[in-house]
Amino acid sequence: MAKVVTNVARMRVYAEATAAFATDHSGTAGDFLDCPFVEGTVQLQLLEPMESPQFAQQHLDAYPIEVHMPKRARLSFDIPLTGLGLATSTRGESALSRLLKIFMGGVVLGTSNTVASTSTTTVVNFTSASLFAQGDAVAFATGAGGKLEMREILSISTNAVTLKHALSNAPANGSVIYAAAVHYLTTGQAANETSLQVIFEGIETDDRWLLLGGQIASPPKFSLPIGGIPRISFEWEFANWFYADGVNTAGDFVGPALAAATYTFNRPVVMKDSELRITDVGTSSIASTLIDASTIEFTPAVSYTPHLAPGGTQNIVQWIRTRTVPVITGSFTYPYEDQTWFTEKAEDDRRAFFLQIGSSPTLVTGGGVLISAPTIQITDVQRVDMGGVAGQQVSWKGTIDGATSGTADYEKSAFRIHLF
Repeated sequence: MAKVVTNVARMRVYAEATAAFATDHSGTAGDFLDCPFVEGTVQLQLLEPMESPQFAQQHLDAYPIEVHMPKRARLSFDIPLTGLGLATSTRGESALSRLLKIFMGGVVLGTSNTVASTSTTTVVNFTSASLFAQGDAVAFATGAGGKLEMREILSISTNAVTLKHALSNAPANGSVIYAAAVHYLTTGQAANETSLQVIFEGIETDDRWLLLGGQIASPPKFSLPIGGIPRISFEWEFANWFYADGVNTAGDFVGPALAAATYTFNRPVVMKDSELRITDVGTSSIASTLIDASTIEFTPAVSYTPHLAPGGTQNIVQWIRTRTVPVITGSFTYPYEDQTWFTEKAEDDRRAFFLQIGSSPTLVTGGGVLISAPTIQITDVQRVDMGGVAGQQVSWKGTIDGATSGTADYEKSAFRIHLF
């Protein structure tokens, strides 16, 4: 048999409904989305521990036959943090969007709109705002040179939508209001929460596997390099796995040569033409909110635990989100100039973190990402060396959205990830 390389592979992802936890869906492979993981980052462990029953033996060197313990699988990989490509209709779902939804709990695939009448930089009149809600994000080509500006929604009165913070310029009548795929935290009670199912295929035609009942094993890690391609590092744990040969699984993936993947709604973004804004909660002004940070950290603490029982799938009935607070923390560094951030810490005022990545309005190559922590507290400020420049590192911790008045999960989410 031929020896093959490990970096050539295909991975497809599917979101299992709560009622279909760890139920083989591989017979309908078209429901899976090709996942554009970063080459060389995948690590797959197919675990089936063996354990001795420790029966008493009658010979000094005898050992009993070990028994099979519950199966598990571990899968880790990096995936670029990508936009979807701008759309004037309902947002499509990318593999990244599906993964974010599974680990965070909720997603709203928005539908774009148009400006209906004269608007201001903070209140925009939609043709129809019926499909929008507090905490959703929208984008307008109102920046310098028509660059996109992404904003979260504060409130809605019929079709008049108030933004959390102002645009640079009022949007023109008839101009496009781009909607996002909005990913938000749920409280663990939502009926639409899902788990992960993966078809993994190596280049060797016998190296094909189905992983079922997956959830994050540890909080995802965000990498946000200035001038680089942002990415997320995921580590997942699965309740069960099978050799995907059509005998152990509904779908048969053993034998055929590896087919080319199709990565849909996948627009790479770079940490350039981007902006970090730290705003006052409840204040719309964007004056003095732009932060020229040299490093940015965004660190979720979302965690899950398995509900174990004598039955279930390899003893797992479902994954349950646990309380881990603060659920979001972060920091940024930039040159030290004055006492501003020491004062911010001392005053305990609520701030908001908005990181917009990408601003191109071009429909073909456009797209972008808005990461928000809508209510934060500055918890530490330290002097640091920025390559010979006197700098400061400002650290913060987040809580639920204190700006929006609603009580739904998407309205109160402590952080959101919007893909445009």
